[in-house]
Amino acid sequence: MRDARRPGSALRWAFKIFVYVCLNADRRSAQLRFRMAELARATGHSTRSLTGYLEELRRTEVGLVYQAANQHELGRIEIRDRFWPYEKQSRGHPGGSRASALCRARPRPVPGAGRA
Repeated sequence: MRDARRPGSALRWAFKIFVYVCLNADRRSAQLRFRMAELARATGHSTRSLTGYLEELRRTEVGLVYQAANQHELGRIEIRDRFWPYEKQSRGHPGGSRASALCRARPRPVPGAGRA
């Protein structure tokens, strides 16, 4: 059983929500549109817990969270550029197929590379 009262627990679960969003968001915009109940079901959390985890992503400035006014409307999560693991593509980006442009990961520096 999960114990959300343990120190670091909310941050750990927020990270798992972050990974879910990165894997399921639109690669061009770093955004995931969602209904709270559907996102809760997909991630295995209650809507109450999920609300806290989304707040943690917002508080730590990992993402922007736009919650819907009611359960029938879509909310939106946008991962901030510095945390987005892919290259954002502008609409109508020239060169390459759409599939390759959407799946191209942003190159990341390797820790310790270039040191003697």
